[in-house]
Amino acid sequence: MKIHGTAKGGALSKKDFGVAFGGTPADFGEKLWESTDTGEEEAMRGVEVTIGGERFQTGHTLIGATPLKILFNVRATGTASGTAELKLINSSGVEKTSFGTIDMSELTSSFSTESFENASNTETIANNDKIVFYYDGDCCFRFQTCASCSESGTNVSFYSVVTSGWTDRTTVCTMTVYGNAA
Repeated sequence: MKIHGTAKGGALSKKDFGVAFGGTPADFGEKLWESTDTGEEEAMRGVEVTIGGERFQTGHTLIGATPLKILFNVRATGTASGTAELKLINSSGVEKTSFGTIDMSELTSSFSTESFENASNTETIANNDKIVFYYDGDCCFRFQTCASCSESGTNVSFYSVVTSGWTDRTTVCTMTVYGNAA
């Protein structure tokens, strides 16, 4: 597993530098929520779908929580290029915080669990906020979802360049969120 991100803008803090070279790890709080079911995947293609991830609604355990570390199962296919940045955005699509980027050249065609971190985040998850990837490449960045699961208060959500709008699925992303509870 590789670690992506840290503070917004990608600069390593002294805390992060210490972790990279054997120091004390950053405090990422407790495991707040996890969806481990697999079986499906969602493809992001820069020419059609540029934003994708998970939407959280009233009643979900993450509402009011502060995410600090997010694990996602991701992979690249075909001639994947560019980068994907994991962000927390509000219901209007405005960025609240970033958890870092991943370059497609770092991924293989097999799923790997990648860690996206921002130990200094103070933003909480509100109703209809989304944890999403912004993908700037052509083809094809993929993240794993469950095949037939569903959970109250959450679902996969995509933004399409073609339709200029959001589309929700009934499935859930395969992901783990660490941080501070509400």
